[in-house]
Order: sequence, then C-alpha cells, then structure tokens
Amino acid sequence: MKKINRRQFVTALSATAVLPALSFRHAHAASDYPNQPVRMIVPFSPGSATDIVTRTLSKELQGEFGQPFVTENRPGALTTIGTTHVAQSAPDGYTLLVAALSFVSSPSEIKNLAYDPVKDFEPIALIGTLPLVLMVRSDFPANTVEEFLEHAKKTAKPLVGGYGSASSRVAANRLGALAGVPLTEVPYKGIANAVTDLIGGFVDFTFADMGNVTPHVESGRLKALGVTAQEPSMYVPDWPPLGATIPDFEITAWLMVLAPAGIDTAIVKKLHDGINKCLETTSMKQTLELVAISPPTVALPDLKPFVASEVDKWAERYKAAGIQPQ
Repeated sequence: MKKINRRQFVTALSATAVLPALSFRHAHAASDYPNQPVRMIVPFSPGSATDIVTRTLSKELQGEFGQPFVTENRPGALTTIGTTHVAQSAPDGYTLLVAALSFVSSPSEIKNLAYDPVKDFEPIALIGTLPLVLMVRSDFPANTVEEFLEHAKKTAKPLVGGYGSASSRVAANRLGALAGVPLTEVPYKGIANAVTDLIGGFVDFTFADMGNVTPHVESGRLKALGVTAQEPSMYVPDWPPLGATIPDFEITAWLMVLAPAGIDTAIVKKLHDGINKCLETTSMKQTLELVAISPPTVALPDLKPFVASEVDKWAERYKAAGIQPQ
C-alpha cells in the first residue's frame, strides 16, 4: 500500500473540502442571476433587423427576470467593434452579444481578428433563421429570377449590386458565379443604405433581410424576386427560392445570443430557457414575423458545433468567391 505524508493528506483533504464550496457558490450565483441590469450588445446600427428583434427581446427578458435588459448599439468595423467589446467583457452574464452571420464570417474578412468566434464565446440561444431577398426597383425590367438573369446577360454593362453585410456580399458574388452572369458589387455601411440607393436608382439590385424591404414592397417601390433559403419563407410563401432557378444557391442568415467564454454553465442554461420562453410571447412572435425570422431549430448542446460549422462554411464560401481577408 502506497503511503502518503501528512502534507499530502492535508492538501488532498483541503481540495475535497473546497469542491462543495465552489459548487455552492456557482449554484448560488446562478440562482441569484440576474441581480443587476444586463447589457445586450448589438453590433449593428439602430433600425436593423438585429436591433429590432433585440429591443423586443430585451423587454420580454426584463419581464421574465425582473431586471433591466438594455439594448446597446455598438456598430462599426464590420460588427467587430461590438463583438470585441463582448469578448473582452467579464464572463458573468451581464454583457451579452446578439450576433448575426457576420459573427462567423469575420475571420474570413479581417486579418488579425481580436477574437475567435468559437473559443472566445459561449452560445446561449438561437433566436431564429431568416433568408435574404433579391430586390430590384419597381420599374426594373424583370419580375422573376429567370427574367433577371436573362436581362443581366443582355445588358451592355454588368448590373450593379449593393451589399451592406457579409451575407449580402457573398449572395451577390454567388449569384454572378453560379448563374454565369457579370455583376459589379458595391459596398455600403449597412443593408439599409444599400436599399436606399436601390430605391434612388444608384444600384440595380441588392440582397436584404425582409425587415428592411417588406415595407418597400408593400408600398410598390421595390420588387422581391426570390429568397436565398432552400425553402420558401413561412411568411411570404409566394417568393420563390433562388435555388429553384440557380442550382446550389442557398444562404440562410440567423440571429444568436452569446456570452464571453467562461460563463457559468448554470447561467447559460437559465438564460437559454428564459430566452426560449420569451420567444413564445405574442410580442416576440409579432416582431419575428415583422422581420420574417423563423423559429429556432438548434438545441443548446448543438449550438457550439453549429457555430464552428458556420465558421468553416463561410470560410469556404469566401475562398470560392476570391475574397481575401484585409
């Protein structure tokens, strides 16, 4: 039988005594959470789909937990300003990020990124998924995707598409590459800016989320030719998937709540359950319908692998598009 000295015995005994205390403190922290205001960081400008959804979700979470959940916009640098702020915040559950596709595409766009989307964050809940929409002006000489492509092939100069996000940029690039038509891409600070210039006639088309374009379609200023998801949207089933005309064309955007890595797993579970409960309220359902976000389909244990797979998928798409990180 192996002997241990008195010091080893005392050290081992002390360690086993500490474990219950640590477990108690973690359990107490989770049960007491939240006991102060929680900041919901949105790395986009006010008025974006992410901002609209977060503001409603913040109100619902305040009602659920009895503490203020404050929406805070920190846009800029392709969403990396707000995202970096959250990555460098304390992992205590009081600073959260509401992220979109740019969260997983940033490593393919930006050199020396200050954070790793997989290692530096803990996913909490998927809010839902949404397609982008191929938009043109009401006077554009095409009413379908087929007519759009035919017109693009006949024009003397390439059609000009405006993009204001990572997903809309890749959507425009893939449209030209997969359909075999020449297109010119013009960057904007946000999708809303690209939509404004589309209405003004400065660009020929754009890809935008439904929250930014549905009012313009209803007013007759813009036309929706199709959606980028594999299936029609549950909210606008008469807008066809582009993949029905252009094989392999599919881009599905999403919104997700995340926290800095290292957060207590009990707090993650508490927030996950609370957010999913809030997504079932009448107010949230109305907001999600406004921006055409479909209910979440990824469970909590699968969120981390989902983020990792999205990083890899968008890296492949950027490589195929010939887009180099800058």
